[in-house]
Amino acid sequence: ILPTNVPVANSGGMIVPYEGGYAILALLSKNDTLAKDVLDKMVTLQNADGSWYQQYYPYKPFTRYEDRKVDSGTALMAWAMADYDARNAAVTYKTAWQLAAEFLHTLEWSLTSSASLLKNQVINGAVEDVAFAADVAEAVLGLTRGLDAYGATVLDSGGHSVKDLITRLVAGIDGYMWRPADYFYQTEYPLGAQSQTKPGVYITFKQLVTYTQALVAWALKNWDDKYGTLGQHTQNVSDALDRVVAVNRGRWGGYLIHPMYEPTDPPEEYAHYAALMKTAMETVNATRYARHIDEALKFMRWCSLSNGAVFDCVWPDGRCYVSPNARGPLLVSAATCILAGA
Repeated sequence: ILPTNVPVANSGGMIVPYEGGYAILALLSKNDTLAKDVLDKMVTLQNADGSWYQQYYPYKPFTRYEDRKVDSGTALMAWAMADYDARNAAVTYKTAWQLAAEFLHTLEWSLTSSASLLKNQVINGAVEDVAFAADVAEAVLGLTRGLDAYGATVLDSGGHSVKDLITRLVAGIDGYMWRPADYFYQTEYPLGAQSQTKPGVYITFKQLVTYTQALVAWALKNWDDKYGTLGQHTQNVSDALDRVVAVNRGRWGGYLIHPMYEPTDPPEEYAHYAALMKTAMETVNATRYARHIDEALKFMRWCSLSNGAVFDCVWPDGRCYVSPNARGPLLVSAATCILAGA
């Protein structure tokens, strides 16, 4: 977090609301007063439609890296704002949160009258017809925290019931992301869809992704316990976490991004995914997953340096290193490790 109170995702220096949201949540979990300064700054960057751009330059005289608005970045900022207000019995960021909730509502992809997902991103004003289970889960977490802060009847800035939107998103995950024959939540909808990562570059996705299972399990259990039906998703999310533990857990207690389908797939374990899995396993059933929670905690601490930075990756032979693409330690890894209690 720079002296101007903007959160930069890595040593490359870009302001990214997604990583910044997790950083603020981590600060709030430790009662750090810097969180409010960062939130105040991020409010000034919020667009009129309630969104944030995917990336900003912290020093250059440009408002943004490109005209790209992503559901998860807005969801994480909304989550952090609601978390601050819930912790402080305040409404400091209620208006900004309601704007963010309305932007997420505009991304709603109605698949039936009662089941929806969120379209992932808006690029130069065009909405991409791809939804991601992980992003929808983060929206559910961020919006649910708003119900905690502002009440279950709170409306977004467009006058829509936020609780009703969450209910439809949960039904969308159940009906269109859960794969009962495989015991995990698929990565994207429609299956096999491509998404644009930068102009002219499209990628496809692997399945049984660790962070997807962790985030969905966390979000659905949190929803069931607070506003949904107790125990409704316990079996499915437990099956998904079990599958990740069986297939994606590495020898050191961390987690691969996904199974090694090809010889060229990454074999390293990630601290960020270990943090999300630890949080999800504790949320779903701390007793059932006690051994794996302990292993994940040891792994995160092993990857952490005395200056607060976190080695993002661990090779199968035990060597820790930071992502060469990021040019240094990632903010999100440190943030989620803090949230996970490392």
